[in-house]
Amino acid sequence: MLVDRPDGMLNNELQVLRKLIQDYKSVSILEIGLANASSAIVILEEIFGVPNSSLTSIDPFQNDPVELNNDSYRGYAGQGVLNIHNAGFACKHELIEELSYLALPQLVRQKKQYDLILIDGYHSFDYTFIDYFYSDLLLKDGGILIIHDTNWQTVYPVCKFILENKDYRIIGPKIEPSLNKLWSKIIRRGRYLIIGNYQEFKLRKDLWSSLGTFQKISTTQCSQYVLKGISFKH
Repeated sequence: MLVDRPDGMLNNELQVLRKLIQDYKSVSILEIGLANASSAIVILEEIFGVPNSSLTSIDPFQNDPVELNNDSYRGYAGQGVLNIHNAGFACKHELIEELSYLALPQLVRQKKQYDLILIDGYHSFDYTFIDYFYSDLLLKDGGILIIHDTNWQTVYPVCKFILENKDYRIIGPKIEPSLNKLWSKIIRRGRYLIIGNYQEFKLRKDLWSSLGTFQKISTTQCSQYVLKGISFKH
């Protein structure tokens, strides 16, 4: 199994991704963020023998030189594309070397539709929300949306918005933001014990980790007047 950088998907998350592709028979797949291609190779392994299947990856920094800036990597020196080529999957893969907020509207204009979309790009709230907004337009009804690092304080609100305001259902255990204080973690674990749902806590901790998965039930447009689940303090 390929190991990505420390901010990449964990092996157990990759196994969940593999199972989701199998269970929902996803054929046309889009991912935002290629990096070293650990998730891409899992996807391509699953769809390689399926007719008319393909993976499209959006990553503007794939061929940039590797740089470490403010404790964050930028640039992959083409390693993801090379890993896909060496695995023999290049014929099923397309790379769009464009910023996601520029590439995604082009795909909408082309009337592209996907069975499964994985969002694992830049993890600020605004970038994640924009990635979701366009992904919602590109995802088929009944399709699967996967978001990585849903426990981040910047990513979790996007997931909350989706569940409260759009016609999606969650697949897998409940999503919750990460906690920094030990006593908060103890209280959360105790809550799961008290309500008799400790198995869900274990699934999230040991298997799903920070992976959030949603099924799009239908295409809907949010109300102009009501925003559920998110409050803005003045």
